[in-house]
Amino acid sequence: MGKKGFFILIILLLLFLLSNYMFIHTHLEHSYLMRNRKVFAEQKQNISLLILGDSHAMNDLRQGDLPGAFNFASLGENMEQTAYLFSSLLAQNQFHPKILILPLDPNTLSSYKNERFLDEWYWKDHLNFFKLAKDHHDPRLYLVGIHAYVPLIGRLSEWVIPPVLEHPGPTDEHAQRRVAEQLGGATIIDDQAILSLQSIFHNASQNNITVFLVKFPLSHAYLENILGLGIPMDTFYENISSLLADEHYILLDYQILFIENDSLFLDSDHLNREGSRILATRISQNLSKHTDLYMTRNLSEEKG
Repeated sequence: MGKKGFFILIILLLLFLLSNYMFIHTHLEHSYLMRNRKVFAEQKQNISLLILGDSHAMNDLRQGDLPGAFNFASLGENMEQTAYLFSSLLAQNQFHPKILILPLDPNTLSSYKNERFLDEWYWKDHLNFFKLAKDHHDPRLYLVGIHAYVPLIGRLSEWVIPPVLEHPGPTDEHAQRRVAEQLGGATIIDDQAILSLQSIFHNASQNNITVFLVKFPLSHAYLENILGLGIPMDTFYENISSLLADEHYILLDYQILFIENDSLFLDSDHLNREGSRILATRISQNLSKHTDLYMTRNLSEEKG
């Protein structure tokens, strides 16, 4: 390579690094995840109920619908990410939640979800992808680690043309696509996901936190497509119960709560605003039944 080619290569590299820097500072630093992190830092001393998990928890329990709660869930979040996040949050000063809510849906512990890592740049502050690659003997995670520090790779189109969220309603087409993507060909209960969930229980126990596992509402179309894959839900949850036999938690089951009311769904497995409000009311009532911690919090806020 001649001097001219070398200088062109240097210029291209500098342009790429500058573009990566701009992508971070004009796009990622203003994302919902980063805004949520800042709000948490301001409110953590007043949080009694922490919500973690994936888009079901993020979407179906909106910020502010449950008194004293903070929703730290994120799109596509897997159980290993949740475990690392929970651990890092507990290490912060002035943060002493009494209740933890986690989703326990058909896709929560699947290998499909737990082998995917989205929003790598954000998550690098909570977990070391290069260490994970070594611990799991998974070379693929080295690439995830590179994406965490050079997030522009593979995401240029997202910067130029922001993705548009679609809300098709609980159609069979959407349900078929979602179920096939999340569960078709996947291990339904992934070993690493179970280990991560058990570590969450351990940390919760060490910090006197009551864990509620929530089966979020799913549409009739979504559940029908799961059955079409030959996955019996009763057996699925019996297996999970067996694996978690030594853990202490309370299960709240809302899976078929709106099965006959499609008007409360954004799509086949996410609620719309009205649906999320109704769900929050139901959960609030059940939290008060199961523990006086939440009831005390509600009363103190009402008096304030």
